[in-house]
Amino acid sequence: MATLLLARGLVLLGALQPVRFPCAGSTRCARAVLLAAEKEVEPPSVAECIEASFVPAVMGVSRGDVTELKLFIASCQGAHRLNEKVDALSTTMDALPVQSAGRALMPEEAAVRAQWIGLVYLTLDCISGKGYTDEGEGGGLVPDEMRDEFEVMVSLLVRAKREGLPLSELNLLDMAGKAEQSEAEQALLKQACRVVYLTLDNVESEREAGTRADSPKKDPPKPYIPGTGG
Repeated sequence: MATLLLARGLVLLGALQPVRFPCAGSTRCARAVLLAAEKEVEPPSVAECIEASFVPAVMGVSRGDVTELKLFIASCQGAHRLNEKVDALSTTMDALPVQSAGRALMPEEAAVRAQWIGLVYLTLDCISGKGYTDEGEGGGLVPDEMRDEFEVMVSLLVRAKREGLPLSELNLLDMAGKAEQSEAEQALLKQACRVVYLTLDNVESEREAGTRADSPKKDPPKPYIPGTGG
């Protein structure tokens, strides 16, 4: 029953026309932060960035475009680094005066948003080796019920991704430990699995960006000194 409600929430969100907000995309968010610095006002919070990118992410997925979903995931990654709990984030987003949906989300819609945030967190926990009992980043940020439901599925998806298996070739019902599901439930499961795969793509992109010649993380090139082989 709960899964059916989540699936209904996904359908409802797909029909929305989101209110544009500066942090709905990484470029707009960066521009908003720069503008805030110039005017000496507070930049958008991570909760605002997640809230503003969620509805566009759902709408993008409904038309086969994952660009906004990757931006949503990137905002969730930032929240994970800040040790923001999923439940606390949801409460903060629900209380924001400006809602990107143009109205408060229905409970089933907010549940989809919380689920996706939790999936991003669980994916990051999995690849970092952190779990519920670990202290520090990742530990206890995801509600117990959500962790119990998705932790095994996420670990299987991470393994499949590392083995180079595309999402389209996976038996998602097996991954989720489900015997059978309705069409709506399968659609919801597919999006959940896509969140995991795209989170891994985001992490890989960050890693690759850190190895570029122009990356600030790399040591500056050293001058050639004859006889040193450098």
